[in-house]
Order: sequence, then C-alpha cells, then structure tokens
Amino acid sequence: MYDIGMVYKKNGQYYLAVDSKKLLTFTGSKPTICRIRKGLQKELSMSVKELCEAWEITVEYLDKVVAFYLIDRDKVTPSSTFERELVAV
Repeated sequence: MYDIGMVYKKNGQYYLAVDSKKLLTFTGSKPTICRIRKGLQKELSMSVKELCEAWEITVEYLDKVVAFYLIDRDKVTPSSTFERELVAV
C-alpha cells in the first residue's frame, strides 16, 4: 500500500512510510505510527532535512526511530513504554 521510505502528506501533516502498511509521523517529538487510506499525496521532492525541519526533530533522532522498523524482526520485542515502537533485544 505504501512505498517504504516515501514521504506522504495529508492536511499539512507529513508521514514517512516505514513499512508497506505503516506510516510514521511526529507530534512534538513523539513518534506515532498510523495507517491512512485516503487523501494522501506523495511528496516526491522533499529531502530528509526538510522533513526533519517540518517535524522539528534532528536527522539523528529520525534515524534512531526509523531504525526500529528496519531491523530484523526476529530480534525485536514490543516496547512496554510505547506500544507500537519496537526495541532491539
């Protein structure tokens, strides 16, 4: 459904596809995973730096959060502090 690594936009909010079925966004500096089926527009020319500026986070923080979704699924367990975040064991 989503192209992994693609930035999407809806109603002024940006989303990053971290999975074919999951979108990542930030509210404040808190990451949130969601699924949106309608009304998304691809942001073909947006850089990582521009995305981080829009979310008011650093590139390093984005790398850290996104890494949880790109690591080997056999080596992760659900986090007790953030239900949808994955933490490496």
